[in-house]
Amino acid sequence: MALCFIGNSHLAAVKLGWEAFATAKDAVEPAFFGSARNTLLHTRIEAGRLVPTDDVVERNFRSSAGQDAVPLSDFDGFVLIGSTLGLRSLVALSALHARFGEGADTRFLASRAAIDAACHDLLFHSACGHVARLLVSTTDKPVWMVDRPQPSEELLASDHPQAAAYRDMASGEARDRLEAMLQRWRASAEAEGMRTLAQPAETLVDGWLTRQEFATGAKGIDGRKAYDAEDHFHMNARYGAELLRAIWPVVSESAQATPEPVTA
Repeated sequence: MALCFIGNSHLAAVKLGWEAFATAKDAVEPAFFGSARNTLLHTRIEAGRLVPTDDVVERNFRSSAGQDAVPLSDFDGFVLIGSTLGLRSLVALSALHARFGEGADTRFLASRAAIDAACHDLLFHSACGHVARLLVSTTDKPVWMVDRPQPSEELLASDHPQAAAYRDMASGEARDRLEAMLQRWRASAEAEGMRTLAQPAETLVDGWLTRQEFATGAKGIDGRKAYDAEDHFHMNARYGAELLRAIWPVVSESAQATPEPVTA
């Protein structure tokens, strides 16, 4: 079984956490194709490969995976890391917009349909959403999208603009609305042929923010440069190993069960 992980800067946690996970599981190492921020938007399918359309992504692919393109037939499944899917995006959206009738004097009011449409566009206009659609339209192999991790718990003590929103939406009706929105968002993605995977519950405090132990010392995909202490959004290798432990049974079993294409 050969798996391919594709993602932005959040892929670093998984790649750097692989060794600790693999030592315990004796698993076969997947390929890791990474390119920061939204640069994966600059990709297309060409001759059965996911290929870069600019030099930046090509260099990043070579640096992270040792290849300049993703040969789709070499893999039994694809896991996308760093998508906009997840509560983090919904908190940011809800801090600015409320559903009509919720009485939010300082926010723009919108219908549920408008918010759901915004979530759909937020996902599929993103880099991972773009890649997911390319893969689903080209291969019958399973394609998973993993939730972007929640910020670390130290966010609440910071002066980051999102800190207040996370305090306000941590419980009660606001939290319930976010969870309902997330389920509709998952259904939207799965209706287009993707499969979704949540952040492991073990990495969260009360299902809300990421435990600080999984964020401290987070590094870039090369494993050398660490994020500064004000970055509450990138996770470390320990998080990557925990994520792999949580999703591996699902992705490995599904990839092994993928039927071979029928040939004439």
